[in-house]
Amino acid sequence: MEEIASSTTVPEWIMRKKAENDLTKARAEAESERLSAASKAIKLGIPDFLKQLLKELEANVNGLTLIDYVATMSAPAGDIRHEQHRRIEIRRKSIIPTSTYTDIYYSESAPYIRCCPLHSKSYRLDFCLSEGIQITLIAEDQTIPMGPERVAAHIIKKMVSFLERS
Repeated sequence: MEEIASSTTVPEWIMRKKAENDLTKARAEAESERLSAASKAIKLGIPDFLKQLLKELEANVNGLTLIDYVATMSAPAGDIRHEQHRRIEIRRKSIIPTSTYTDIYYSESAPYIRCCPLHSKSYRLDFCLSEGIQITLIAEDQTIPMGPERVAAHIIKKMVSFLERS
């Protein structure tokens, strides 16, 4: 292109089009670099996020006794590098007890957590960067990113809501 420009006059519209193409290419490269950096940050932060999430889930499970529910969270099953599984079971204290559970699948290398409730459809919680720096999860049916405390409440509240309706 430079050889053509030096030997003949290139029309202005072609030069504008070339500048537009160059700008579009530069923006795409910058976006690709931004997404790559975000992906690396998420991957590095997943282990800490999962540790905090499990602590928050345990706190929710233990706290349910205050509102007349019995709850347990299983020990981890599987390998964290591939996929681990925990089951949270909740039972309403009653003469006619009702119970439910949710299986939670997660891995240090997966960009999401899968939740498989007994009485409703399975859903994913996808890792994302909130405000560009904080690792969060976002539910398929929501637009607000959640930290570990809100994710734990989200999972447990869905189960409690089911039991309240049963």
